[in-house]
Amino acid sequence: MDEAKEREKLSKRFADVLEQVHNQTSFNFYTALMEIAELHARKQKDYGTEHDPFANVRASEDFSIPAWVGAMLRGNDKVSRIKTYISKGTLANEGVEDAFQDLATYSLIALVLFREAMDGKDQPEEQQ
Repeated sequence: MDEAKEREKLSKRFADVLEQVHNQTSFNFYTALMEIAELHARKQKDYGTEHDPFANVRASEDFSIPAWVGAMLRGNDKVSRIKTYISKGTLANEGVEDAFQDLATYSLIALVLFREAMDGKDQPEEQQ
């Protein structure tokens, strides 16, 4: 894979999508997507490895739980936090927006890992 070409294609795809945004609500949606991407880029340095940004999530495989299912279990923890916010109106350790962002991130991680599991391709070098 030519990483520079892939980045260029991705940038163009995102720019093309943004060209189609003509209202504030859609703009807010794409802004939230970018915030999630930025959050993931920062957090993967703490949780992943040089070769695998999802190493912490893949650890569920040590317990015979597929990595994508492990990601959804972590997402379920965020749903529990959101339920607490709904019933109590507050959270003790993180804001509800953080929980929403983490839930979205875990869902995207699960999607990537699910696709890997279904086609067996694009796994990090140390996983092959």
